This record gives sequence, structure tokens and C-alpha cells, in this order.
Amino acid sequence: FNYARRSTYTVSNIGGKQVPVVIADFMQATTISPNDLISIGYTYDPGTDKWNIGDAAADFIYTGEKSLTFALPGTLKIMMDYRAWLSGDHKSVALPLFRGREFTDAVEKSADINFISLDVLDPASLEIASQTETDNTVILCLWSSGKPVMPAIRRFIAELMNRRIKVPVIICSESDASTIDEQLIEFSATAGALFLDGMGDGIWLMNDPSKLRNAVVSGRTYLETKSNYQFLNNTSFSILQATRTRISKTEYISCPSCGRTLFDLQETTAKIRAVTNHLKGVKIAIMGCIVNGPGEMADADFGYVGSGPGKITLYKGKEVIKRSVSSDVAVEELINLIRENEAWVEPGQGFAPTSLG
Repeated sequence: FNYARRSTYTVSNIGGKQVPVVIADFMQATTISPNDLISIGYTYDPGTDKWNIGDAAADFIYTGEKSLTFALPGTLKIMMDYRAWLSGDHKSVALPLFRGREFTDAVEKSADINFISLDVLDPASLEIASQTETDNTVILCLWSSGKPVMPAIRRFIAELMNRRIKVPVIICSESDASTIDEQLIEFSATAGALFLDGMGDGIWLMNDPSKLRNAVVSGRTYLETKSNYQFLNNTSFSILQATRTRISKTEYISCPSCGRTLFDLQETTAKIRAVTNHLKGVKIAIMGCIVNGPGEMADADFGYVGSGPGKITLYKGKEVIKRSVSSDVAVEELINLIRENEAWVEPGQGFAPTSLG
């Protein structure tokens, strides 16, 4: 029951010891413009002719049969259907996605990366995977045509491990649920469970936004507040963050609150997040009381724990740094503690360290 990531070889930036990649699905887009990339972490600045890249920026964009009419930032690569890739000048700017037997029958392949889409319930899929065992350009994109999806993909990957096939794997999860919450649960239960078992080198989430009912969030419909691309991209990075396989933002650990909680947990958490959410890779615990708090926050870098009415104890790791700090100044003292340990950066001026010794 100890975590161990499946051993795979490295293909470009996928597999091996690389963090899992994120694929942005633009299959259903009618057109794709530079502004569409804002939702997946890329912003173009015409004044400087440069792309600004966010911490949660996708690594690949799947365009189906569509070609792009503009140059992409260097960290974002195009994946497109094999037959579309063969035509025109796409081979120099894009990577092909083969569907099952297309790969074995292909007259031409990429010298860099070849993605193969495999239905894990198709008996031919394991045979195809076995034929790619020594091909160090292949990435398998695994999905299931039946439900439950997670156990089916898990069985397939387990068989790859039994056969010592070390081809990197992208976990593909598609949801046709009619609400955002149901989709979040489905994506997390499918992809999240597999990443917890160390069985993924990338994640690819898909849905059909036309099937979504406008779920209300804070008085507005969800699709008014975020694009579907942003929803899928954020969910992908959130799953990787929650499974500790790719850290792209500040990590917060908070207790669920109980009768011993000594301050307004939600208000305080929101206040701390507002001033620290740019500290990529730093783990901050906000605990309601001194009874269970220290145990529940054992893996946090810094801790903010209620120790009495109006009083806070601050931790660095498991070590108490300051006791009986007034709650009126405790957030500022927490920031000072982070500064003193050289884990603080000003917003927009770089990244905090991803690990604290």
C-alpha cells in the first residue's frame, strides 16, 4: 500500500521522472484563436510579441482535424488526428494521434512523438500496445468505451506492468454528466484514482459543453463565469495537485471545523489564501484548534492553529515558532514567518521554492 509510480521510459517531456502532462481538448471548437489560449494558461502580449505562461498552462492542445493559423508558444505542442496530420504542412508543427490499428498500418509516423488512442475494452488494444514496447516515440492514450471506466483502465495498465511494457500512458476521461459537480466527481474518481496508484504520465479530460445545464455558482451560471476549456484545464491541474503528482499552486490543508474551532475558519482561510495563493508549491495548514490540528497538518510547510480564544500558534513544519499570537495580527505574522524562511516571493515576481528543507 505504498505509493510507487509506474516505471516508464521518457518520450520528450512525457514519462520517466517528468511530471504528468496536461492535454487541452479543443476537438469541438469551430475555430481556435490566440485568445482561446487564455483559458489554458497562455496570454499573448502584442506589445512585446511574447507569450506569458501561467503555472497551470497546458502542455498539449488537441485540435482534431483543425490546423492553427498562428504560432504557438514554445511550451505548447499541437496534437491532431493522423489523417489530418498527413496532409498539408502539419508534420513540421504538429504531432499525430493514431486510432488503434492506424498506427500499425501507417505509412508515415512522427520521428518525435506518436500518440495512439486505445479503447482498453478492445481485445486488439493490448496487442497493439505490445507491438510498441521498444518504440521510444509512442505514447498510449487510454480510454474505455464502457463503464466503470477506472477499473477497466487500471486492469489494462496492470497488464502492461505485468508484461514489463514501459510505454508512457495518458489517462483519458470523458464525462457526459449534465452538471459541473457531477463531472468533477466523475473526472476525479476516474483519473484521480489512477494517479493515486501511480498509473499516469498525463491527463486528458473531455466533455460536451452543450450537454451541461447551466449550474448556478454564486448567483451566476457556471458557464458565465468560466469557459469550458478553463474548467477542464483547471480540473486537470487540480487533480494532479490533489494527487501530489504535479504542484502548480499553493497547497492548503484545513480541518472541517468542529465545536473546538476557535475562529471563523472559512473567513480566515479566505484571508490567508488571498495573500498567499501565488506561492507555488508551499503547503499552508489552517487548523481550528490545537487538539487535532498539529497531527492533521503534519506534512505542511507552515501552520496557523487556534490555541485559545483570539490566540493563534504558528508552526514551521512540526515545530512551534510563535505562541499566543493575537488573531488580529496573526495573518501578517504568518507572512513574516514565510519571509524569514525564504519561501516568500512578491506576487508576479517569480515562484516560491517547490520544497522547503
